[in-house]
Amino acid sequence: MKVGTKSVLFGAHCFFLHPWFVAAAWWKLYGFPFDLRLWVAFFCHDLGYLGKPNMDGPEGETHPESSSGVSSGSASPSTNSPARSRTFKRALTEKESDRQKRGVKSKK
Repeated sequence: MKVGTKSVLFGAHCFFLHPWFVAAAWWKLYGFPFDLRLWVAFFCHDLGYLGKPNMDGPEGETHPESSSGVSSGSASPSTNSPARSRTFKRALTEKESDRQKRGVKSKK
């Protein structure tokens, strides 16, 4: 069994625990994730590790490409990505206002 598969089945990326921690972190940072697409991303984002011989090498680094195909399904990333959700937009707005309070220039 390959390292990536072990990690998804019972390691750090365990498919039945890791998504809940990702969701909890999102909730703490940006508020409750009401958008269903975010929940799909929480559960699918590390599935690309399945069958990978390593996690930090060239094969493991491509895991987002594999898992993005699973999570995107028929949705076009340009029109239906989680980045377009209200929660994510609010998070970006809050981040920008925090930068302004600290006097950091925007990256725009």
